[in-house]
Amino acid sequence: MKGNNTLGISPGTRYVGIAIFQDGNLHDWKIRNFTGAWTENKLESALAYIEELIINQFVKNIACKLPHSSRCSHGLKILIEKIKEIAKRFKINLHLYNIDQLKEYFKFDISNKEDLAGYLCSKYPELIKTFNKLRASKHGYHLRAFEAISAGLHYHNNNCNAE
Repeated sequence: MKGNNTLGISPGTRYVGIAIFQDGNLHDWKIRNFTGAWTENKLESALAYIEELIINQFVKNIACKLPHSSRCSHGLKILIEKIKEIAKRFKINLHLYNIDQLKEYFKFDISNKEDLAGYLCSKYPELIKTFNKLRASKHGYHLRAFEAISAGLHYHNNNCNAE
């Protein structure tokens, strides 16, 4: 899978949302769980997973959705810093987005993250099953995938179409 591939990431200390764009097309999306208390081993496991994706998917760009500063634990801050280091080491373009930047980019009335997920379903109908799981759940588990998709799409549309 060579080309201009973008990895969208919505990081977390329990689970990480991932989206892979291949030449601007949504290729894959998932949630990866990292169970247990936050430890150095858990951090290394999350970083190894991201590095594996970079290598196996020929990633040239990373778009990372940043959590709100009031919801960002010490472990999550370390994870984000390590993602920055990985991007630098692999010489990968990296861009960081907060939720307000993502909402603004899609330029329509998005009042919450579920609205953003609904919009992405209109663009990618294959996401409807994941969206229905999101709506049926009391937890934001599946939101991570939609955040990763929105970050990856934003990055690709703003930075890769000119290449």
